[in-house]
Amino acid sequence: MAHNPKDLRRRSTISLTGGKQIMFFDYATTHTLAEVTTVGFMNTSKDQLSVGSIIDAVVDVNTTPNYVTLKCTAVTAGAVAVALETPVS
Repeated sequence: MAHNPKDLRRRSTISLTGGKQIMFFDYATTHTLAEVTTVGFMNTSKDQLSVGSIIDAVVDVNTTPNYVTLKCTAVTAGAVAVALETPVS
């Protein structure tokens, strides 16, 4: 089953000087983290996402739920890429 855009909800947007916006999303899915972080998995949401968007997600909700933070690393005409976000120490 593919990503369902209705499972991705924008929580807030921060607009910075110069027109840059960072958007924050909530997401829950039955898909595993490996599936969600596969390039192209979120293509059906590419009109909502931009590079730098932050997604707070619960993945694999039916089996082994895990809370993760994802960062959108690329949004092109061909594919959306997200990666597990690691806090800066």
